[in-house]
Amino acid sequence: MNSVIDSLLADIESRQVTDSNRYYPAGLFPTIRSNGLLGYQRHDSNIYFSALIALTLLDLLPHLTGPQQQRILKLTGRVTTLFPRFRSTRHPSLYNFYQRNPPAHYPNGFFLSKLKHFELADDADDTCMLSLVLQRVGQLNSNDVEQIREQLIEFSNQKRKCIQSSLPVYQNLKAYSVWFGSGKMPVEFDLCVLTNILCFVIRNRFEFNEQDLDSFAYIRLAIQNGDIEQRPFHISYTYPDPVVMYYHIARLYAELPDAEQYLPGDLIIRRLQDLSASTASGLKRILLSTSLLRMGAGVPDVSWTMDTLKADMKTLGFFIAPMLKGTTHFLLNRFAHWPLFQIRFDCEAYYLALVLEYEVLRSRPKINNMV
Repeated sequence: MNSVIDSLLADIESRQVTDSNRYYPAGLFPTIRSNGLLGYQRHDSNIYFSALIALTLLDLLPHLTGPQQQRILKLTGRVTTLFPRFRSTRHPSLYNFYQRNPPAHYPNGFFLSKLKHFELADDADDTCMLSLVLQRVGQLNSNDVEQIREQLIEFSNQKRKCIQSSLPVYQNLKAYSVWFGSGKMPVEFDLCVLTNILCFVIRNRFEFNEQDLDSFAYIRLAIQNGDIEQRPFHISYTYPDPVVMYYHIARLYAELPDAEQYLPGDLIIRRLQDLSASTASGLKRILLSTSLLRMGAGVPDVSWTMDTLKADMKTLGFFIAPMLKGTTHFLLNRFAHWPLFQIRFDCEAYYLALVLEYEVLRSRPKINNMV
């Protein structure tokens, strides 16, 4: 098993940029943004996937050997040195998907990068993920934690604004919003973003408030009502795939003390099993098996090769950007779910990290304490 883990880890390491080039600074993992219908493809130097790789690998440290741990910490150190570039210019505790110092939204493009309209607001997803990475390596200060908590509450539903784009059953929930948007950005719900926020809340040992409880209610209702399967884009517009949503839900469930008070464990397991039985993609089945492992359920082994993984990477679509979201305009929101108006983001190194996560978790024994 260690040979498989070492091989995957080496493949991930080889994809981290070592010397800055025209597309990426040293330390970043390359991402491609694309729209196949438009023949559009660009190199994308966001911090999102690099932070997600770092967090995924850091969470595996207790199950790895000392040399493997050191390799991950070295890789992570290269990523965290880039974080200041993505720090908000509005609030020093928040972060952005794209570089803010200096600004560089939709880099390497000919149109979107030139228009200020397409600059992204600081967001809860990146802020929580980058902060969790810093926390795992002992670089997150308590003042930032408190400031992030305050900002999450300040921009939640019904604080400054009320959500207009959600399904009616969710509109009265005082759940957290995707954006820290003080101006044009509306309040928007996204199930996967909510799970990442709640992981931040749990790991920082905050007592649950009404925003936390309503965020759990959003996730719980989406599961119980079947909206994840039937209306995925309306439930998680940046992660509109039921497999990806249940992966996030299972990760949150595993973080929770007394999880059954907040999320329906047996129903989550049944939905994961149903998806696994109907999913052909090996990479998606790996996500589902990882999720079942986190839920404490038995899972069949998923066989894979690098060739099958490369084919599956082309169809996963873990994260997208709907270009017509981020507005209250009725017609724009109505067409936002069309693939023609969406940009897809792919990072092969992150997909390999997901495979590594599965291989580590299914091997299960804890080798030594985290460094």
